[in-house]
Amino acid sequence: MELRTRVVLQLAMATGAAASTLQMRWTTDAGACSSNGGQCNSLGPDGPWQAVMVTAGLENADSNSAAEVVDMPMWPAVGSISGVLTTSSGGEYNPFMSVSANKTGVRHDAFGPWLANLFINMTDEGPGYQEILRFKTSTDNSDELNATIVAAETWDIRMPTGAKYEAPAGFLGLGPSTAEDNKSIPPGLLDQLKAAGTITSNSFGLHMGSVALGQKGSLILGGYEQNRALGDVGVFELVNEVTRAFIVDLTLSVETGSSPFNQTGSMWKGVEGSEYGPDVTKNIGGVSGSAAILPSAVTPYIYLPPGNCEAVAEQLPVTFRQDLGLYTWNTEDPAYARIVNSPAYMGFVLADRTAQNITIKIPFKLLNLTLESPLVAEPTPYFPCKSVDSAYGVWQLGRAFLQGAFLGFNFEKSVMYMAQAPGPDMDQGVTRTLEVDDEVILSNAADTFEKTWRSQWTVLGGDETGSGEGGAETPNGSAPPAVGNDGQNAPGNKIGEAESANGDGETEENLGQVQEQGSLSVGAIAGVVVGVVAVLGLVASGLLFWRRRRRQAAKEDVPEKEWEAESASGVHFPGLGIKYEMYAPRVTHEAPGVELRHEMDGTGIGRRSMRISQDMYANRI
Repeated sequence: MELRTRVVLQLAMATGAAASTLQMRWTTDAGACSSNGGQCNSLGPDGPWQAVMVTAGLENADSNSAAEVVDMPMWPAVGSISGVLTTSSGGEYNPFMSVSANKTGVRHDAFGPWLANLFINMTDEGPGYQEILRFKTSTDNSDELNATIVAAETWDIRMPTGAKYEAPAGFLGLGPSTAEDNKSIPPGLLDQLKAAGTITSNSFGLHMGSVALGQKGSLILGGYEQNRALGDVGVFELVNEVTRAFIVDLTLSVETGSSPFNQTGSMWKGVEGSEYGPDVTKNIGGVSGSAAILPSAVTPYIYLPPGNCEAVAEQLPVTFRQDLGLYTWNTEDPAYARIVNSPAYMGFVLADRTAQNITIKIPFKLLNLTLESPLVAEPTPYFPCKSVDSAYGVWQLGRAFLQGAFLGFNFEKSVMYMAQAPGPDMDQGVTRTLEVDDEVILSNAADTFEKTWRSQWTVLGGDETGSGEGGAETPNGSAPPAVGNDGQNAPGNKIGEAESANGDGETEENLGQVQEQGSLSVGAIAGVVVGVVAVLGLVASGLLFWRRRRRQAAKEDVPEKEWEAESASGVHFPGLGIKYEMYAPRVTHEAPGVELRHEMDGTGIGRRSMRISQDMYANRI
């Protein structure tokens, strides 16, 4: 083992998790992937992401035989079954080469936890095995654990075009076993660690962190890191491993300084764009207009009811790519850098079991992820918000969300925790043990959030709001005319000031101000007076002409309301400012709602599945 790796591991042992907890190692940690002699580093192709490391298999006692012991990247997940990538599905694990793999006789199809396989349009299937897993921790490998795994023979993720690519990691089932009456199925992995005295409770705390910003992830088994949770912590019920959590609002805002958006505040459109969302929300006790959500590290994006990602995208310099089913950033637009580098964020307002609202802020620095091959030919920044018309009536907050959110579970008390996570400059790590009877967790102060992000943000001044170098712009790059509250040219527009001169004394007052400033000669002032007289003459002539036309129109019995209707249309009278009042920010290549719904039907979340949704919620909760 190289010196650098030994030093890192020794420091981890000295400052690692508290007694009765295990701190997992990540793919981005030094020495995390020892089986292939290097580091796994980050994962794609829609990240960069980091996953925890797990070892599968046992060394063969016969030194003449090949031993199948492999290190595998895995996403933390609920559920008692783990999904493993095999050599036939893009991974390194081969059950036929493992001396410790025993077939269960059960074949698994669509085994993604919390419906993950449906949201990411994944085909996953394979036989079940009993296998030995060991967790790679900050100090060493954990004890041998008897796990139920699915050795995935197929694990493809389908794109809207029909193209497929292989999953980058498996998933690690950390939930309790649900087959208590089946003696052939071992207890859950955390149950085994608890029984061995390695951890105190059947629980864990997770923060995915950010690879792009150099923020290490955190997964503590039997506890959590206090510095990974800020402010109020929401507590949500778990019933049969399914959480009852709701998103009640979605906002655009800025933590400090001026906003880069033309519009801030609520962007939430509710679940009205979904056929089944309102019924499911009502059946499981959510407030009208809210949506049931499942946080999951297995899925990459933020999946919301139709209309919500679209509402946010209207304020962003993004283009919807039908071939990807995603929004990509318009990096040439000045608003792009202004938004992603500013203290702007998407706010997710969640209601917990006491109907207390918890707001989790995901800065746009975390929503500037990168698509890579095989999804695109060249690295492409994208916005990870995806509309889904879910026939389950439930949506997921995936890894993009969990970069900026703390997620914890205490299966002893059947509760889930969610809280604001810190930025890259977080406070010193303090690991806490979750006792069996703990229903609440400790957190750092909410007002430390800005401090943990300060080095990453460029605070905008008042003149930078929605502006590029050439003046006012919408976030997506179009430049609206300067307008006042009444739709006229805004104050400060010299043309507007000249046109406002009238016969009520304003012109004389302006001339007086010019004389006081001493910026014009007497001859120039005389010229201005002559010009004003000429303008007044033109105005008088125009009024006379208008009155004659009006009398003529009255004789022809033409209704005056017709003129008013034309002016209200904004077509024939742009000088009145009507055009400006009707202005809305341009959205580049917006995805039509109908096309988006058809695209989402392709994810496999079919309408036939509504009955399963009712079983999962109505019967269990």
